[in-house]
Amino acid sequence: MLQTFCTDQEQVMKANDHKGHWHDMTFDLIGFKMRAKQQKLTDAICSNKLADIKKHATDLAVYCAMIHDKASKKIAERTARK
Repeated sequence: MLQTFCTDQEQVMKANDHKGHWHDMTFDLIGFKMRAKQQKLTDAICSNKLADIKKHATDLAVYCAMIHDKASKKIAERTARK
């Protein structure tokens, strides 16, 4: 299950490489975009559209990965300064 999920996330990230780097996005902006993705996922769940559920769950997970990566880098920077 996890391997398939990670493969789906990788495909989404590769498909969106042309959009530029998200590293410059603030946590607030990423959170805003996540809420929009969450709404799409909720709508898909309510409509029982399985392909859309899978797509939007993957999209949402990519945003979670962005936040995790960004937070990890900030923690590492703070730790290195000490």
